[in-house]
Amino acid sequence: MHPGSAKLTYWFPSVFIIGLIVSVLFFIYGKITYQELFTYPLFAFLLYFSAIFFNAVYKERYCVDAVSCSASGDSPCGIIIRTGFYSIIATIVQFSGYGLGFLRSFFRLHLLGKSEKEAFPEMFR
Repeated sequence: MHPGSAKLTYWFPSVFIIGLIVSVLFFIYGKITYQELFTYPLFAFLLYFSAIFFNAVYKERYCVDAVSCSASGDSPCGIIIRTGFYSIIATIVQFSGYGLGFLRSFFRLHLLGKSEKEAFPEMFR
C-alpha cells in the first residue's frame, strides 16, 4: 500500500467480515448458553441483508416484463425474489474478497514489515 493511499473506507469490508464472523459466533454461544444478549449483534446484519434484498427487489420490478418471463417459463415474481437473494450473496462475496484481501495485505506489509516485493512476489514476476 502506498502511504498516501490508505483511507478509512478501505477498512469497511474488513470490519464487515470480522463483525459478521464474530456475530455468528456470538449467536451460537448465546444459543448454547441461553443468553439472549449474545444473539442481538446478528440481527444488525440481518437488518442490513433485508435492506439489500428489498432494495434489489424494488429496483428489479422495473426491469422484468411479462413477455420475457413467459418465454422462459419463469414467473416475474420468482425472478424478482431470486434477484434479491443473489444481491445478498453478491454483497457477502464482494465484501469477503475485499475485506480479507485488505487484511492480508495490511498484515504482511504493516505488521510483518515486509516490502511489497516480499509480501506479494507473485505480482512482481
